Amino acid sequence: LYVHVPKHDKVSFGSLGVCAFRLSCLSSACLFFEVAMMNKIAETTKEEGCFESLSSVVDLIRKKKNILVLVGAGISVSCGIPDFRSQDGLYATLNCEEFGVVVAEDLFDYEFFKENPHPFYKFARDFFFSSASSVQPSFSHLFLAMLQEKNQLLRVYTQNIDGLEELAGVSNKHVVYAHGSLRFAQCMKCHDKVDSSHILQHIQNHKIPKCCKQKKKEQQRTKISKRKHQEQQTSTSYDTNRSIHSTTKNAIFTELTAINRTAVVTRSLRQSTTSARSSRIASDENNNHLLCNGIMKPGITFFGEKLNSDVNRMLEADRKTADAIIVIGTSLSVAPMSQVMDYLPSNIPRILINRNYIHPPSVPESSSVNGSDANAARVLPFDAYLLGNCDAVTKALASELGW
Repeated sequence: LYVHVPKHDKVSFGSLGVCAFRLSCLSSACLFFEVAMMNKIAETTKEEGCFESLSSVVDLIRKKKNILVLVGAGISVSCGIPDFRSQDGLYATLNCEEFGVVVAEDLFDYEFFKENPHPFYKFARDFFFSSASSVQPSFSHLFLAMLQEKNQLLRVYTQNIDGLEELAGVSNKHVVYAHGSLRFAQCMKCHDKVDSSHILQHIQNHKIPKCCKQKKKEQQRTKISKRKHQEQQTSTSYDTNRSIHSTTKNAIFTELTAINRTAVVTRSLRQSTTSARSSRIASDENNNHLLCNGIMKPGITFFGEKLNSDVNRMLEADRKTADAIIVIGTSLSVAPMSQVMDYLPSNIPRILINRNYIHPPSVPESSSVNGSDANAARVLPFDAYLLGNCDAVTKALASELGW
């Protein structure tokens, strides 16, 4: 069913009490959009009631102080970073032969990366770390920073790995990376973590970034201690095993004198060896064999890795505080974000900003959501749908909010 909707006009879905707005902020032309068929349900009105217009959505946002925002690839597309799963996204359009992979998903496969990190870093160089252009945050990212500035942002849960939320000005404590971030990298050998700026030059120079951390000093000290111990054992053995066969005082005196001379020579040699060893260690500080040289892995969660536990931990606290939910530029089809909507209370208003309608996965039987809440979540996940380009919608909201 296609519906002709003028700018900012409301579409009514029968008794559902839901409003959808197609925002055409950059053009006065009317747009068409597809309305998915929904089953009617009873008594699903949230505490805020039905949104009668865009201004009512704006009024809601203005009143809220703990807004929880879920964002996806849709807010970074205008930055030149492709989404992954749309029909024009990365998985559908990537030239696998160019990157030396069978399927696009191999780029983010943990086992594949361990065996051959070259394809991923080639992809990262072209899309995230290009020296020809600098990726800048979109207006949607800036909108998140505005919410924080107005003290209305509780948390941003992002599926994106580009780190543009922080670059836009959102503080690190307000961002939870569901799939990690490219803003840091970690050594697969010693687990040292560094900012991505430390490996940028290697990536741009078509090299696999390696860990430049020096091997632990304890390892160097252990080697030195072992050598000292061996020398001491040799010296002790020499002193112990000597047999004094002469019974005369002169012979004993002569023997002791020889031993003393030997001790002096041994001590001198030991001091010389220690000095030379110290000089050698000092000169080797910059040598390659004293560096870790483990492969630096970007701080993102690859397929086959355990998901970030921060999402569950932060949600446990935020679900008690959140007073509104805004979903921007994501289909909510990938865990753990696909489960967030069901975990949050169903009585707080939910707003979607996206190009199209989305239908989050159904609530699993084991979910904590039950009864009428479960039915509402299955059929009617959002109270207002602001459909259109994410930047255009957030600009319209910012304008109406006077930001």
